Amino acid sequence: MSLGCSEDSEPTPDSGTAVDGGAVGDAGSDAGQATDDAGTGTVDAGADAGSDSDAGTEPADSGSDAGTDGGIGSIDGGTDAGPADDVVHVRRFMRYRTAAGITQVPEDFTKNPVELFVEDGDALVPVPGQAAGPGELAFPDVPHVTYYLKVGTEYVKTDVRSVDLSINKLGRPDIQALQYPSTAYLDLRGLDPWQEYRFDSSQGPLAETAWSQLQLLSEELGLNADMTPDYVQDGWEYAVGPVHLSIGSNPMPRFEEARGDRARVVQLSPQPLYSAPLPDGGIQEYVSAVRALHLPPFSHDGTQELPVAGTLEPLSMQEFPLDWKVSAFAAHVAEVNPAAVLRGPYFDLYPAAYGLADGWFGYSGFLLDLSRPFGLGTDVSGTLVYGNPYPADWGLVARASVPFAVRVRADNNGEIFRMATSMTVSRRVTPGDTRPFVPGILPPRELTLDGTEAYSSRHLSAGTHVLEWKPPPGAQADAYLVTLYRRDYGGPNGPTFVTAARLYTDGSATSIRLPEGLLQPTTLYFLTVQAYDVEGFSPERPLALRDAVDFSDAAALSGLLSTHPQPQ
Repeated sequence: MSLGCSEDSEPTPDSGTAVDGGAVGDAGSDAGQATDDAGTGTVDAGADAGSDSDAGTEPADSGSDAGTDGGIGSIDGGTDAGPADDVVHVRRFMRYRTAAGITQVPEDFTKNPVELFVEDGDALVPVPGQAAGPGELAFPDVPHVTYYLKVGTEYVKTDVRSVDLSINKLGRPDIQALQYPSTAYLDLRGLDPWQEYRFDSSQGPLAETAWSQLQLLSEELGLNADMTPDYVQDGWEYAVGPVHLSIGSNPMPRFEEARGDRARVVQLSPQPLYSAPLPDGGIQEYVSAVRALHLPPFSHDGTQELPVAGTLEPLSMQEFPLDWKVSAFAAHVAEVNPAAVLRGPYFDLYPAAYGLADGWFGYSGFLLDLSRPFGLGTDVSGTLVYGNPYPADWGLVARASVPFAVRVRADNNGEIFRMATSMTVSRRVTPGDTRPFVPGILPPRELTLDGTEAYSSRHLSAGTHVLEWKPPPGAQADAYLVTLYRRDYGGPNGPTFVTAARLYTDGSATSIRLPEGLLQPTTLYFLTVQAYDVEGFSPERPLALRDAVDFSDAAALSGLLSTHPQPQ
């Protein structure tokens, strides 16, 4: 799930895929799309947020455990960089994970530069840097004050003198993206009896009636895709015909048989949860993995439909005892935003590719998803069942997310939509762990923009602005993530919010500056400020937040921010 945001336009009901939020998921794209807040979890969201949506995340999501080989202390600023006390060292590598281990590739700063700025009044003044080795930069003559780093559309506000901006990626480093439409031809046998998708035009997907799903996944290439064969009818145990691949990762990769590239087909089927009845007397259902097929190595260059053929085998079912205090999250709805309402809570189990000893490296589908109806804040407990087709040394991550939304109308065109965020608890699954899922941290308080409360909608200029907040009560935040969402009208699926920027800072901060140029004229925006309680977080590795496994987060949500001319 995604790290944070979701939205939907009226009158279309909320539905579909929720990425997270922080997800576990790759929240790492520079402009990930904010996806809907009430469906089966895929990522990217990144926040995505994900960043990339995406991470992630939907940012997710954010690895406190994602250690960095070669350590920040290994950076050599060089003798020409000025006095060591005045130098800021920056390290950035892409850490690619495969079965063979981790391959570190230094950032190409000519294509993806890292910039450093110091505040001077209302301005951010650039400080030039210089190469200090592969994947390393040194910025001399930086005063001992808080400064900003920028890479792509991500910013870091910090005062540490050595910063590691490395990020984790699943798959090998030389993956080739295909430029062709992503389609497959299925010839699958041995399906669990199929249950068709059901949708009520007035309510969206029916929470009490889950449906069968198929995933196509490749850990060698970091591929995750959903397959929806809409011609398969209730009760069928086979699927034969073409299908579109709805890819949640980067573009469709090239498969090379000689490199050992493989893919898995995982089927998820509805399961009843009798211990969590619905208000109308219906039976709560969820989906979980029940059958799988591991395809042999193959080649695919996109010029033909991808053949996906074979017989799925039943998975051994395991149990997960769930104790989810949804009401404890819902009680804080007004702290998210005074106008916020509860949306559809969801709970997911994710496989962690190659285990968690080196951190989270990317989304590999999900093994279980339980989605509650919109506005239902009652607790959920009971024993869930799921299958797991992955190796025994892979990890497993559980994540409970409770989304909230504010419904607004844009005064420039009358459009009505929802802006959303969430509270999330994520942790690795360990034998015997029966702790309830309860909020680990609460939203930041008293959100202001340029000194006035920021929960209401407003018009503002396209210049620089200062966002401030007070720490949440109770648990001290380890970090904050500020996400700026922009209303986009050019996407293939119609108007939506996309991630315009992410700004990271540590738990001691209570403000952040939106740099000049971030807000564009005649555009709609909103902001979220997420407080994070993250196991093992270090300010020297701020982007590790996107790959966190063991964390709690909670966000405050701004009103709609418009840079359109104010109506007279």
